[in-house]
Amino acid sequence: MKRHLAGLQVLRGLAATGVVVHHASSWLARQNPTLTRVEDLDLGTRGVELFFVLSGFIIYFIHAADEKGPVSLQNYALKRFVRIFPITFMVVSLWFAFLVVLNAVGVTNETHSVLTWLSSALIIPAVERPLPVVIWTLRHELFFYLVFACFFFSSRAFYVLLAIWALSCLAFTVRQSPDYSGVATLKYVLAGNLNLLFPMGVGVAALYLRAKGMRDTTGAFAVSVVALIVAPIVLFNLPGLSSAARTLIYGAVSACAIFAASGTPRRFPGLELIGDASFSIYLVHLLSFHFSVRLASPFVPNHPWIALLIMVTLGVAAGVGTYLCLEKPLLAAVTRWTRPFRAVRPA
Repeated sequence: MKRHLAGLQVLRGLAATGVVVHHASSWLARQNPTLTRVEDLDLGTRGVELFFVLSGFIIYFIHAADEKGPVSLQNYALKRFVRIFPITFMVVSLWFAFLVVLNAVGVTNETHSVLTWLSSALIIPAVERPLPVVIWTLRHELFFYLVFACFFFSSRAFYVLLAIWALSCLAFTVRQSPDYSGVATLKYVLAGNLNLLFPMGVGVAALYLRAKGMRDTTGAFAVSVVALIVAPIVLFNLPGLSSAARTLIYGAVSACAIFAASGTPRRFPGLELIGDASFSIYLVHLLSFHFSVRLASPFVPNHPWIALLIMVTLGVAAGVGTYLCLEKPLLAAVTRWTRPFRAVRPA
């Protein structure tokens, strides 16, 4: 990523860490209700919301200057496939293999069908709960990629389609609450309120690209990171808000943070690594909990915050290790293997 966009990696790392904290607190709250206070902040949802605004920004920023036509569309689709599917398929398959082993040694009794494996590995909406459960967010991501494909035929048509999609999602949100079960799973993927965050990201990217000679926004970036951390606490203490309103408010905070992050020239090496590994952290942290909870459990009764720190640290570390040892080399290899499929514009 370009130097002046290194701040975005920090935000990706922050989003992934928020998801890990939420899931770790959910696991440990079963043993110590003290951690229910952390679980109730719903940092997992807030992390997903930040991810979605980031996704809209990054996709538009990367492709805004691309030429229109089938060549650019083919290369875009290939890049998105290479980025998402190989590591997802690999991690989901490893999940199932690990669960077989864990069941054999008595660590867990969790079982899943082959259909769950296929729908999760291929990111297909299904009645079954995906494994890992975070796969549901990738279904929204893929639909946004499909909507963005229109951009390679006509910018104006894309903006109109994006506006229609956003209005449809808003209308759906007003009419009914999100339903993650059965047929409504597909409805929510297509028109759920979380989809409103992708156009937010696109709008921030368009604003950033139009801005000329932005000043160093490191100070504003630091303030915005604090706002992202504090906002879940504020939203929790506003019980009258609907989930959709919380999503839109946190999406707006995320949009401001992303704009500030895009204007800082600073580098954050350690934090950038967590951002680079955010996808792997997102995919594998729940699996790591099967092991880290055994280390954390002795601290839960009297020192629950130490237990939470252990699980979060090991969850992030597992993701970073997966990124360095699996995702990064796999991405490089698949990129090489798919090079012959890249379209070349006629001379």
